[in-house]
Amino acid sequence: MIYPMKKISIYAMKQDKDALLLALQRCGEFMAVPAPEGGAAPESESTGALARDTEDLVGSLASFAPKKGFLAPDATVGFLQLTAEDAQAAALEETAKELSRQMQAAQTQIAQAAAWQEQLLPWKSLDIPIEKLTQTKTTVFRTGVLDVAQVDGAAQATREAGAYMQVIGHSTEGELVLLAAIKEEEDAALEALRPFGYADTTPPRTTGTPAQAMERFAAEEAAARASLDGAKAQLAEVAARIETLQILCEGRRARAQREALVPAETTATICLTGWVRAGAVEKVRGALRVVTDAFDLCEVEPDAGERAPTALKNNRFVSPFEGITNMFSVPAQGTLDPNPAMSLWYWLIMGMFMGDVGYGLVMAIGTFAYLKLKNPQGELGRLVRIFFMGSFTTIFFGVMYGSYFSVTLVRPVMFDLMSQPMEVLIFSLLVGVAHLFTGMVMAAIQKARGGDLPGAIFDHVSWMLLIAGLGMLFLPLTAGAGRIIAILGALIILCTAGRDAPNVFGRITGGFLGLYGISGYVSDILSYSRILALALSTAVIGFVMNLLAGMVAKAGVFGVIGAILICLVGHVFNLAMGLLSAYVHDCRLQYIEFFGKFYEGGGVEFKPLSFQTKLIRYEDKG
Repeated sequence: MIYPMKKISIYAMKQDKDALLLALQRCGEFMAVPAPEGGAAPESESTGALARDTEDLVGSLASFAPKKGFLAPDATVGFLQLTAEDAQAAALEETAKELSRQMQAAQTQIAQAAAWQEQLLPWKSLDIPIEKLTQTKTTVFRTGVLDVAQVDGAAQATREAGAYMQVIGHSTEGELVLLAAIKEEEDAALEALRPFGYADTTPPRTTGTPAQAMERFAAEEAAARASLDGAKAQLAEVAARIETLQILCEGRRARAQREALVPAETTATICLTGWVRAGAVEKVRGALRVVTDAFDLCEVEPDAGERAPTALKNNRFVSPFEGITNMFSVPAQGTLDPNPAMSLWYWLIMGMFMGDVGYGLVMAIGTFAYLKLKNPQGELGRLVRIFFMGSFTTIFFGVMYGSYFSVTLVRPVMFDLMSQPMEVLIFSLLVGVAHLFTGMVMAAIQKARGGDLPGAIFDHVSWMLLIAGLGMLFLPLTAGAGRIIAILGALIILCTAGRDAPNVFGRITGGFLGLYGISGYVSDILSYSRILALALSTAVIGFVMNLLAGMVAKAGVFGVIGAILICLVGHVFNLAMGLLSAYVHDCRLQYIEFFGKFYEGGGVEFKPLSFQTKLIRYEDKG
């Protein structure tokens, strides 16, 4: 169901602002009306930036932190820990930042030293200091590059020109050479080298011989690596206390959320306006009374055209499915909550998609253990709970299909997927019709609640009669009644589909155009053939894995080991892909076929000011 909402205004003394905001955040029931553009408190951005910096730091420390088991329970933090000013945590953060800077500097030095060594390597045999490769009073030194095939010819030409050429090393461009010539013969030597493709090049600009420079940079690299190892060791010690930094980050994030709320102010008072659930007004009043008695809370009328946010209240079975609806669109105030009906169909169709007792047992055991040990919250918690509940329908339809890890151990109660695909297809289409009819019933209820009872009958009940009647024609026992029901539904559509047209011609053509909508319903019903396709693909892949394992098992002891591995890897892969496909295609059937019949959404999710932590679990334990 959708909670009714109340809009309230809170008047209080300005001096109590921070304490009141903290009380509202702890209460978790007040959603402030968005502040006007540009109205964010100037300190909120700085606090938010601090929180983001701390979160980035925590992320960089994660690789140094002790590894936790997959099913190890998450640590929790209470209200006092999250809101306390912790000087030790701030000092630990500064230490971590300094060590991170040292690590980054060391990594930069290592990269630079390695780059220098790589550049100097081709010049390593040059025994003249690089800074001395200049002109003297009588001699000129030049370095260049030649193609390896031209070296011998270039050397001969250089000697004939009265100069000297020495091969230094090899680079990606060619052979590096050193040219020494008398000043007066430099031009003649260069002219002699021109036919051989000689080009000037210079060694890296450093001091000493290349070999000496490489030793120097190697020592710098070693020192930087030692510094890096030291910083990493100290960061590992800091990372052992990573929960302290996580609490610091979440505390700053919570403070930034409070600071972002900008109340209307006078010299001495403030006014906060926002939304609460109708039944939580007294809870908010009680939370404020803990801080001060100098406040006034009153209900106010919403502005013209203002939409109240949507808060949902459903039981433990339905509530995990709310996230699936919200991914499509949040229900709007004043409309039907689709989750009770959608959750039941999603649950059943997921079981039809998976349809295997073995897979259902694995899902049940795995998700139950994860829920008990990790107790995941938020969207992850909702998804795991959906899979846990889906394990029961998976087991149920596994019994109906007679599938136990894709092996038929017991005769199927309903159909054998592998040998009776047509029967499964017909059953899937019948399920689709029932699913669509549920959507039509909800659309009819929605119109009737809005005072349009004729529209509910003409636009929705009529189609149910027509589709049901056409379906009954396929059974000899019901064909006669089906013909009458189908004709009745068609006549209602023909006579009423164009009722809003301004003239008789429009009403007549509107009726015929309305009947053409049967093609859309046929398309919708055929969409449910994907139930057969996915269930059959999961069964076939499992069957193939079992077949391969059986063939390999005949090869002795090692064959049995291989068969076990094939079964484990194959069925785990099949289960994972089946779950992914079931989740996606089940959502698709709800969003397009089911929601398309009645649901518009367009609501705004109720997101009250509260402690919504990301890095560590919050429990209000004082």
